[in-house]
Amino acid sequence: MISTGEGPLWLSAIRDAFSCRVAVGETSARANAELVLTTLEYALASRVIVRPVR
Repeated sequence: MISTGEGPLWLSAIRDAFSCRVAVGETSARANAELVLTTLEYALASRVIVRPVR
């Protein structure tokens, strides 16, 4: 939870396990399943699939 002048703000983030970087993050005024699902949808949409070198 992040305290702001307008009330609490919740952060949902997905971290890349290999690089330890935050791959995607989303904020909302409510901590609910919709926040998590939106974060997952953004993460899947932003994936870059690289074909292996043959």
